[in-house]
Amino acid sequence: MKKNRVIVLVTFILGLIMYLLVDTYMGTFIVLSIILYIAMSFMTVKSFAGNIQIDFMLRQYSLKNKETEFTVKISSLGKMPIPGVKIIINAKNMLTGENAEIIRELSIIPKGRETINLNFISPNCGCIEMSVKEIVITDPMKIFIKEKSSSETAKCFIVPKIDQIIWPDNEDYVYDMESFRYSYTHSGDDPSETFDIKEYNPGDSCRSIHWKLSAKTQEIMVREPALPINSSLMILDDKTFLSGQDFSAEVISSHTELFLKLSYTALLKGIRHSAGWFNCRTQTFEIFAISTVDDVYRMVPALLYAPFYEDYYSSADRYIMSDCEKNYGSYIYVSENLSAINEIEKLKEYGKVKVYGTKNFK
Repeated sequence: MKKNRVIVLVTFILGLIMYLLVDTYMGTFIVLSIILYIAMSFMTVKSFAGNIQIDFMLRQYSLKNKETEFTVKISSLGKMPIPGVKIIINAKNMLTGENAEIIRELSIIPKGRETINLNFISPNCGCIEMSVKEIVITDPMKIFIKEKSSSETAKCFIVPKIDQIIWPDNEDYVYDMESFRYSYTHSGDDPSETFDIKEYNPGDSCRSIHWKLSAKTQEIMVREPALPINSSLMILDDKTFLSGQDFSAEVISSHTELFLKLSYTALLKGIRHSAGWFNCRTQTFEIFAISTVDDVYRMVPALLYAPFYEDYYSSADRYIMSDCEKNYGSYIYVSENLSAINEIEKLKEYGKVKVYGTKNFK
């Protein structure tokens, strides 16, 4: 760009000298041509650069290691041609942190449209987010430059194959089929367990009257039935890594696949459960109830969009600090951290705990 400006300036000066000192039309032609080019280029780049529209076309879901098509449509809404457009597209895997740039240069005729067809293959699962990093409008000699932004984005969830997994220690979870938990915060309809005792209100069942306590207090007291928790298993995904530690994209992808396979396998064994993780973007602990295969796939977008992150607190700490229901008989803690074994002591207060990582399934 700077070199081209110098060339134009030198040519203009030589033409001006020829015009002033030599009786020839060549100098006049050079000077007028450069003035006309500068005027037209300035008008095109500065005045009509805003008349560009960017549209992305990207399928919402694709499979890992499968070719996926990505289309970019660039439209000119103005009445002047745009001789030089450079578009820089940023492609980021929101789960693994992988990042790549796609750069294309083209020109657009008035009211015209150019289409860029791209294909990519992701070896890792995650959420590929496409966004426009920069649009640069230039004249043919790149003397004038104008940058333009665009809010256009598109997401594609790269889903791994989810199939059944075999436990390496032949331990069929840490799940106790006989253990049945009840909610500490909500009443229910199971009369075999009492949630709370309260004064009688019109509409309460006579069968729930606590006769001994009523006689003692001289007030009619009734039992509130408990709410059984259908899921006594919680599978926790540890998306953290300690300071100075970092996981490769391949490890993060394999870890996420393991988490999904554990949930899927539990379901095939007839175990309804919950699956959760801490989302550092929203600063919330996200939990999904898993009762059907559809539920497993329903949680995939949120799981793939929540990144791994560096944190002083572990996912077990975040779970304990959250206001989530903790009435589970068993926990599976999926983690790649070497210190994950220490989380057993923290979660033991709430139920049986088993820690798994990708190293357990090699």
